[in-house]
Amino acid sequence: MPASASAWKYVFQDFIDARGAGVSAGHTSAKKCSGRMLGTYDFVSRVHSEGGETQITQVAHADLRVTRKWHRLKDVNLTIQASDDFDPEIIAELADAYTDFWETLFVRWSPGELHIRHQGIVVFGSQLLEPGQPTEKFKPKRGC
Repeated sequence: MPASASAWKYVFQDFIDARGAGVSAGHTSAKKCSGRMLGTYDFVSRVHSEGGETQITQVAHADLRVTRKWHRLKDVNLTIQASDDFDPEIIAELADAYTDFWETLFVRWSPGELHIRHQGIVVFGSQLLEPGQPTEKFKPKRGC
């Protein structure tokens, strides 16, 4: 059997959004380059936004365990890069809020679905994302 036949890839989101002078883009995916569909995937979420001279990029890497039991993302590594005009306090607050979000995100698989449980995202006292328990159709494609 070729190596790609036991490899899996799933895209959670892939978008580009332009409004006025600003543009945002994001890509979140998980891949597993060997073995059966269930198991540990390499998870990567990239989001970039810019408007004029101001830019910010956030990248989260983690291990995503896809099994019938609830598992938290493991080995979360979040990086944020921003243009020089970003206030360092804002970057620190964003890093804290999004690290807390990713480190407390849980997933559980059932046939054809990935159940997700996450806390909210709060930045400087404002709720950017409510806590939730969405369900995502999970049908990874073969390949890595």
